[in-house]
Amino acid sequence: MPTIMKAGGGGPTVIFRNVDLTPFYLFAARRAAAAALAFPRTQDSIDDRLEHGILTILWATLALESGANSNAEIKIPRDSLDDFIWSRGVYRKPRNRPQIIWKWQKLFSDGLKVSVPATDSIWTAAEELIRTRNSLAHYRLEENAARFHFDPKPPILFSPDMQPTKVEPSLVESLLESDKPKWHFNAARAIFHRWEIEAHKDVPHFEKAVPPL
Repeated sequence: MPTIMKAGGGGPTVIFRNVDLTPFYLFAARRAAAAALAFPRTQDSIDDRLEHGILTILWATLALESGANSNAEIKIPRDSLDDFIWSRGVYRKPRNRPQIIWKWQKLFSDGLKVSVPATDSIWTAAEELIRTRNSLAHYRLEENAARFHFDPKPPILFSPDMQPTKVEPSLVESLLESDKPKWHFNAARAIFHRWEIEAHKDVPHFEKAVPPL
């Protein structure tokens, strides 16, 4: 991250030295995921597993957004930086793509001159992570509640005594699956790992500092 100095106009000279919190967020996501995985799969540990599973999602998505904006300070021209941050102008995002994913894709294509296909697994995994975060913040009954499917056939009408033909777990139940925190952390980590590969071509420090789960 560059050091920026501003002077002139008769005022004092100001030097900005940035502190990038992105590594902290990514490490925090890993710690939360590891903690969630360490709890026993018992009824008594549900609250703890859910808390740390959600913390993994929040830290991981925070790392992705912070990382995109901090890398933009280096890779995006300064006169275009506001447009990049707000996804406007030449950086306007497509309707069907999460803003965080779009920023990273533009960083790879415009900042590193590297094309990572939209179908690459790093994007699909990260999009699911971000959709999960959004679902936690914007709960919608038909999308996030448990769903019980019934198949009554005429002339039989629906009855509370009928057994469902299919059951889909709720968002909360899916977060309690044993491998979900691991999956969510690794989804964020994969983008940073690819960035290190393409930007620096040498990643042993990253792999040692932030190993996958």
